[in-house]
Amino acid sequence: MRGLLRFKRQQGPDPELQRLSLIHAAHWVVVSRFPDEDGHGRKRPSRNAYLLFVSNFNGSWRDYIDAFATAIPLRMALLWGSSWGFPGPQPPRPFARFIERNQERPEHYYGAYPEASATEVASALRVHRLVRERLAPAADGPDDAFARAWRSFLDAAQRDL
Repeated sequence: MRGLLRFKRQQGPDPELQRLSLIHAAHWVVVSRFPDEDGHGRKRPSRNAYLLFVSNFNGSWRDYIDAFATAIPLRMALLWGSSWGFPGPQPPRPFARFIERNQERPEHYYGAYPEASATEVASALRVHRLVRERLAPAADGPDDAFARAWRSFLDAAQRDL
């Protein structure tokens, strides 16, 4: 599992996950050592390794789980397949019950843009970059130069507007 996660990290962000606009971040890690209970900070190995998945998203919990189960079921089976009690990603209902039984709810969560999806935030950032790169330099120049910059900006940004 560690090797698989290392390989995935080297590959960069998963394009299929990025297309799911409700996911802001997703991170998997294998945990096999825990702090000693005596408080001395030593790490003790665990008899079993645990796969920890940390994620944040917008929308309903059920839609989020269904998106994973239906959009990338093979990846879910590959990642969670060795986990005790994993029922498989399909059908989504047993998969959702498995996750619900094993999840820890956060005590606090902050979202800078609670009404925006991850896709909307990424689009806004791309538009902002294009404004800086293409429009701002032409703002104080001649009208015809700004008109060319405006058309260039619209061509580059139209899928994000």
